This record gives sequence, structure tokens and C-alpha cells, in this order.
Amino acid sequence: AGYFASSVSSNINGNDGELSISIPPGYYSGQICTASDTNLTGPNIAKDAVIFGVTGSYIGVFANLFASGAHRNPSALPVPHLDPHSVSNRISLSEENTTYSDMDLPSSGGYAYREVPAQEFDDEGGIGTSCKYALRPSNICGTTQSTIAARIADCATANPLTNTWDGSTQCKGNEGSWKLVTLSATNKEVWRDETTGLLWSSLVTQAYTDTNWCRASGNTQQAPITYANAYNNTTSTEMVGNGTIGNILGGSSSASETISITFSSSTAFTVSGANCGGGAIISGGLTTSAGSTVTWERTNYCTFTITQGSTPFAANDTFVLQSTDASIISCLPGAASGMQPITPISLCYEPPINDDGAALGETWSTGTYSQEKGLMGKNSSPSVRWRLPTLRDYKLADLNGIRFVLPDIGVPSASRPIKDGSLGFVEEEWTATVFSTGRHVSWAYDGRNGFYDNAQRTFTREARCIGR
Repeated sequence: AGYFASSVSSNINGNDGELSISIPPGYYSGQICTASDTNLTGPNIAKDAVIFGVTGSYIGVFANLFASGAHRNPSALPVPHLDPHSVSNRISLSEENTTYSDMDLPSSGGYAYREVPAQEFDDEGGIGTSCKYALRPSNICGTTQSTIAARIADCATANPLTNTWDGSTQCKGNEGSWKLVTLSATNKEVWRDETTGLLWSSLVTQAYTDTNWCRASGNTQQAPITYANAYNNTTSTEMVGNGTIGNILGGSSSASETISITFSSSTAFTVSGANCGGGAIISGGLTTSAGSTVTWERTNYCTFTITQGSTPFAANDTFVLQSTDASIISCLPGAASGMQPITPISLCYEPPINDDGAALGETWSTGTYSQEKGLMGKNSSPSVRWRLPTLRDYKLADLNGIRFVLPDIGVPSASRPIKDGSLGFVEEEWTATVFSTGRHVSWAYDGRNGFYDNAQRTFTREARCIGR
């Protein structure tokens, strides 16, 4: 008969990636058997799935993640009193490009795609007859937990029928899924876009009615002077020199004007513009040597620095700058524009200095945040960093179905097929993105129909925050 040695056998360590580990016969007491796999990391595991304590973060390949944008019938019937037309499953963007690359999109067998739009069905979904608005959750949830995952779980328990919105079944395009993170009061909710993993607040301007762009974004800059173009003699001709212009700044008295810097030789130039043109060279001087610099300034109006390139500037080389009116547009705290008070306001982003610009009802240093943000911010638990969404953020969120999810977006409750008590659209919402052809203007998002507009930053609009 066999027997085991009296000495204790060693720990067992499996090789990387092994599916099974052999344990030799022997005497073991308090020993450890370990297995390892260098591929067991978050990016290799589906988002929010947990394997051996590792939480996944992989959200998929874009073409597989997004559905085809072709028109189809919705996957479920959004209107309870409308004689139903057929519903349709959806295909992925990848399938449209591969399976259906040389054939018609499917219109039978559980699919009802159309390549020619139907006027009675194929709208943007705003009135709620082709996409179903999320029904409002009613039970307070997700207000005390220390992680986003725990808040989502609490809302799933408190509101089991209204804590998610799945665009694959509730709409008819390539909308994604959303999960309720926090409900702190009626129509004051935070949701997570499961496609991007980003959080979206309710309108943080509810306490203000609405606000200008500087306060919504937290911007505190002077009115800008920006580069427009460069040419030689005519706008269709490239500049001869390959030098640069930089350090372009406005000032407290900047005016709305076009500023032209025109060279008469490789080292001499004139500056036109009723205001900036009244300045002078304050330092340096151009030579024909690459790297030589010159700085022009008119105090409180403009400043810029020109650097000579390896190919010197030539006669009629021209830089064009565009200046904006500081008396109206400046976000500088305490400026004549009145856009920002001495202690500037920042409705979303928290500057490094606690409470410098805290929104009404918030005390950042103590972790006190508004219900619209789910009581969350940089100094809360969990810590959430908010910012004003960019135009691209809104475009992606609109693609994912934000208009049908948040309580204060889309058409108001009274105009919906199901009167769910939603506040609905209040006014266009500021984005963090500036209008490229007019720096005194910024982009805004229309939550009724997904339209994008632009407005002068002195105008007042609503604002909501995006968080991570």
C-alpha cells in the first residue's frame, strides 16, 4: 500500500492561462492553490460583469455596439391606444455593412426595415408615437450609497419597472440602454448612459430658471481674439512665409473687429483694425533668421506674437484675426459684461478651490450637492466629476436616446401619449462648444427634437451636467 510523506507539501501555483491545475498526491496543511491569468483584466470582460472579483469595462466594437440607423418599426408598441402596426427586431451596424451589403434590408421574419421612408412612421420620435418615453420612477432611491453600482442596484429594487430604458425595445433606431442612478425628488434624476458609461444630471438650472453660457460652463476668460486665416495678396493664395502667429489675447476693452496684419517685407508689417491697430510693438523685432519674434500690443485691446519661419515672410503675406466685444461677451469675473460676478459661478465643473463658484444650494467643501446632480460631486461618496456637455456629448447621447429618458427633456407630459408627469422640455440647453465662425456664440441643444442651434452667450438657456 502507498503512503504519504510526513512532510507538508508546498503551495500549488498554476501556470498562466491554464484551464485546469493538477495537485500531486501528498500531505497538505494550510497550503494555498493559486491560479493566474494575465488576460483576466477589466478591458477583456464585458462591462459590469464580474469574474473572480474583476469588474469588466469592455463595451464592444462600435459596429457591433450600434444598431443600423435605417428606419424600421419600433421593437415594442409605444402608444397604447393606437391600432398597432407590426413590430421589428433590429440589426447591428455591422450586419448592415456585411450581411446586407448587397441585398435589401430585412422586411419580414420579425424585421420591418424600410429603405424608403414612410411619412406616417419615420419621424424623430419627439411626440412619442414612434419611440416610447421612459415612465417616471416614483420611489426615492440611490441617494445614500457610496458607489454608482450600489445606487443603480437600489433604484432597481425601489423602482423595478421604471429603473431602466432600453432603446432596442422602446425605440426604432440605434438607441442604447440607460439605468437610473438616483431619484432624489420628483423630476430630479440622474441616469447612466450604458453605451458610454457617462452620467447625465437633470437640469441644474432649475434653481436659476436659466443662465448665460459663462456661468453654465464655468468659463472665466476675457473675450477672445482668434485666428481666422492667412494668405498672400488674395485669400485663395497661400502665404509665402511659414512663420507663425501665437499668444493671441484680447482684453477688457476688446471690440468686435477684424484685425489684419499685412507684411510689406520679410520683417515689416502693419496692423489694421480701428482699435487693435492703435497698438505698437512692445518687444522683440523680426529678422530674416528663423525663430526671431516680435510682440504687438494695445493695452486692454489685443496682443499677439509673430515668429519668423525657415522661409521668411514676404510682401503681402497677411494674417487675419477676429476680435469680439468684451463689453458684451467677456466671461472675466466682474467685467462690464456682467456675465460672471466677482466670485464666478460654475454650475457643473468644480474648480480646484472649494466653493469658489458653487451653484445655488451647494457647498462643495462639505460634499453638499443639488438634487439635480443626485447629491453627488467631487467631494461626495461616490466622487463624481461634472462638466457641461460638449456638442459631441449631446450628439452621442441623442443617438443613444437621451430625449426619451431624462425627465426634463422631450415634449412635456401633457403632450405625450402617456401622461407620466414628466417636466419635459423647458428651453434649449447650453453645450460647452463654441461656434467656430463667431466666438461670441455657443451651441445649444433642443431636447424636443434633437436639433442644434446657436445663441449669443449673453442669452440665457438651460444647463445640465455630464459626469464620470
